[in-house]
Amino acid sequence: MTVLTDKLRPMDDQIDLHEFLVQFQDHVAPKLDSYEQAVYLYIFRHSRLIGLSEVTIGFQSARHRIATGTGTKGHPISDKSIYSRLDSLVQKGLLARIATQHSGTRVRLRLPSEVAGLIPDSSSEAAITLEQMDFFNVPDNRLLIVEREQGKCFYCLGRNSHFSMPQVADIAQLVQFECDSPRSLPIGC
Repeated sequence: MTVLTDKLRPMDDQIDLHEFLVQFQDHVAPKLDSYEQAVYLYIFRHSRLIGLSEVTIGFQSARHRIATGTGTKGHPISDKSIYSRLDSLVQKGLLARIATQHSGTRVRLRLPSEVAGLIPDSSSEAAITLEQMDFFNVPDNRLLIVEREQGKCFYCLGRNSHFSMPQVADIAQLVQFECDSPRSLPIGC
């Protein structure tokens, strides 16, 4: 067998699989290529999912079960690719390579919540909603509308670098009663 579990280092806490999958898909997967995702999930399956903090995996034989058909159809991931993906996961802070042994590579997988800075702090999210923003009296907020529209006039779609804040505010006031929400405030030239 290519996966040797470490019975001496069981994890004390259970993994919330739902939370892990949400964090993985929202914050980890967008930063990984398909091979890195496959390697990460394989290691997760053979370590943290079953309550182990570390696991020894013989990647030369495990590669046949990690990802097939993603390179040449039906062929497993190559040795070179698997080890470069391990290095990449280490560099991204998602994996710690503990040791290289005769039986394989001993690794410790870090959950998304254990990687500093990977998941934005919920308290750092915007404290003010879009509907609460004052677009009429705060010029910086009007600039957000110009940025959202990528500098294009809502009416003629032409690019105009000469938008002035009073013009944007005037247009917003003109359509104030037609807009259900600040999300639909346009800019014009």
